[in-house]
Amino acid sequence: MSSQNTILLSAMIAQLKNDIAPEMKNDDYFEVFSNEQILKEYDLSYDEIIEGTVGNGGDGGIDGFYIIVNDILLNADEELPKLRGKVKIDLFITQCKNIEAFDESVIQKFQSSAEDIFSLERDLEKLQPVYNSDLLKHVALFRNLYLSNISRHPELTIQYYYSSKGDAIHPNVNRKVESLGGRPRIQSLANNLFGNKYQISSNHFMKSDCPQQKSPSGY
Repeated sequence: MSSQNTILLSAMIAQLKNDIAPEMKNDDYFEVFSNEQILKEYDLSYDEIIEGTVGNGGDGGIDGFYIIVNDILLNADEELPKLRGKVKIDLFITQCKNIEAFDESVIQKFQSSAEDIFSLERDLEKLQPVYNSDLLKHVALFRNLYLSNISRHPELTIQYYYSSKGDAIHPNVNRKVESLGGRPRIQSLANNLFGNKYQISSNHFMKSDCPQQKSPSGY
């Protein structure tokens, strides 16, 4: 049975969707809504949220892939900016499920795709049968950004977010979340690539304090 908070959240999302993107599928809009809330501190536009949405089959369990460098979102279709001084990279990887539960398989997919994303020896062209072109384009941008600024010793934070309408989190899911940053193989990959200049964290998206969503251009 749905909780009162879940009923209120579902009603709010339905109203926003009807006002902002009535033609969009419910699951797709939930991704947009969730990713905006996750990234709300950056005050991104609707189009910027859409640009980082990569979930469309062959996504490796990833719905959103956002690269923030010095508090500015990078666009995968644009050239890398020329950076000076300190380089701070925040990488947000999200999965958004329009259901009233948290599934531990999502965390398992995060773990699996991380090995492909952060292993530089894995040729992205050879991963085309596995992942969709949007995700690979964003992974390529991330790799190019980091390597092109390697002499500046970039400060990197990798944040995983799993969003759903669920109120309760099963202990098995919590154990998977806790292991995401500390799992030996992922930890080893991060150490090899990023040395001491990285941090991995994992989060559940909480449903409180959801502001009014921005309208897309054209609406």
